[in-house]
Amino acid sequence: HGPFATKIMLGKFDNELEVLKSKQKPKRLRVAGSDGRFYDFLCKAEDKGDLRKDSRMMEIGALVSQMLQVHHETRRRNLQVQTYCVTILQEQYGLMEWV
Repeated sequence: HGPFATKIMLGKFDNELEVLKSKQKPKRLRVAGSDGRFYDFLCKAEDKGDLRKDSRMMEIGALVSQMLQVHHETRRRNLQVQTYCVTILQEQYGLMEWV
């Protein structure tokens, strides 16, 4: 998955962090990019390897999107699977692109 069309450097992290209401209490954070825009990410901690599963599912989704572009009718209808970037920082921690 290529989340950004061009390379964007991460600049400054926002001072505020939103803790979401769920069992694992993931955090939503904002980062300023070198292009002047803000990007949102979900910071997750998983103890059962779910981040690796998320990452693999996004790879499969990207592959399905490529396969859909092979056939004329699906290409004409612009069918694709919406994917997001999953960056594993450590075995149990990672960042997910907010879509």
